[in-house]
Amino acid sequence: MHPTSTGQNLFQTTAWDLVQALSSSEGEANRDHWEELTQRYWPAIYSFLRAKKWSREDAMDLTQDFFFYLMDKDLLLKADSAKGRFRSYLLGILTRFISDERDRRNAQKRRGDYQHLSLHDLENWQEQGSFSDEPEYEFHRRWAITLLQRVLQRMQEECKQKDKLWQYEAVYVLYFDPKSHKLSGKALAKKLGLEPESIADKLRSARLVYGRLLREEVAKTVRFSTEIDDEIKHLLSCLK
Repeated sequence: MHPTSTGQNLFQTTAWDLVQALSSSEGEANRDHWEELTQRYWPAIYSFLRAKKWSREDAMDLTQDFFFYLMDKDLLLKADSAKGRFRSYLLGILTRFISDERDRRNAQKRRGDYQHLSLHDLENWQEQGSFSDEPEYEFHRRWAITLLQRVLQRMQEECKQKDKLWQYEAVYVLYFDPKSHKLSGKALAKKLGLEPESIADKLRSARLVYGRLLREEVAKTVRFSTEIDDEIKHLLSCLK
């Protein structure tokens, strides 16, 4: 799950802030906001469709069509942040979109300048494993994975700037490298290039950084700070 360099400046605003930016921008700025939206949320949309038994090619087409549908109907501009999590709002629209797929395919879309909206990440994405028979589960699971990738990307960049890249490497080894889960403290210290005597304190500090960034990313997708803990529990449950 090492983050890539793609979209390093993304995810600096909340989902609802991005929706607001869409409603108040025009031209190139508006297009940039739509590009950011697609890069944030296509993995969850695509995974939902694959779990619905659409082929890879059809799922790719429908994922792009779904974003055109959002534009065409101005559905995000009608969103109300007071109603809760953006994740739930988007899933509700997606469910209705699929149920109305036959009519949607017969409709003419006003794509205009957005006909070349980039989904290059989707086109190059290598699927790993199979999809379950539960589309909503796949949606939430991919949403969780994408969010954790953003956390790792931010942590890597922050730790590099502070010359503490070992903190990022420690978190990656602890949580995302299955081969390292059973390492002893001494072996873990050697792998990370740290002194065995200080490994406990070092790992604690790395966890604190990761926990802070995780809460910050989750906070971008909920309405109230009191919802953060429940959202984290939900996202982690999707990865079990």
